[in-house]
Amino acid sequence: MQFDMANPQSIDELILSDYHYLDEEDKCFFFHVYLANKGYAFNEYNQLIGNFKKKLDRKGQFDWKYKQQAIKKVASILRGTLETIQTPVTVIPIPPSLCKTDAMYDDRMLKALQLASAGLKNIIVRDIISIEENREASHTNGKKPRLSPQQLQQLLTLEDNPHINTKNVILVDDVITTGSQFKACKGLLLQEYDNIDITGLFIARTQHDDFSDFDDEDLDWLM
Repeated sequence: MQFDMANPQSIDELILSDYHYLDEEDKCFFFHVYLANKGYAFNEYNQLIGNFKKKLDRKGQFDWKYKQQAIKKVASILRGTLETIQTPVTVIPIPPSLCKTDAMYDDRMLKALQLASAGLKNIIVRDIISIEENREASHTNGKKPRLSPQQLQQLLTLEDNPHINTKNVILVDDVITTGSQFKACKGLLLQEYDNIDITGLFIARTQHDDFSDFDDEDLDWLM
């Protein structure tokens, strides 16, 4: 999959080691940097991520409009890249940590992708990866070990009817921190399709000084 390399940027060999589970075979791209430990109000990109991840229990409150604005902003960011793609591609949102039957399940990325892909004939958005049961974020689970990509993969379900019929697949998420979710979803897809080319696309990559305090899903549980 060829992107306009000016937008987004590649997770290349200079920063690859910051993402514990990624390796040189993984193709991942990002638009902005999320500065961990700085809070959502630190800069416009931290604020965008914070508003995008705002929980559904804020619906109807004064700040709910900021989530809606963030979804539109994320869609605009994504569209700038998706509209440059000249060959059919399947675009799949990486699922959040809550299952679809949970009242707090948030399909924010699906909504953003639907807006971003409107009228783009080469972009096929499919919400086909889901988590079977809610999982606890690492910062709430005490001393329990974090789940590896292989363990995370066991919690995922692939709804592949109809089958994916494009060579290229893009997995999209708001923030990449260690790469575990991307690797779990990639592994799930490759179990079923051994001839597809999978790319990761993220609104932001996490940058922080100490990985010990963060997991891919930590940001989902901060608000």
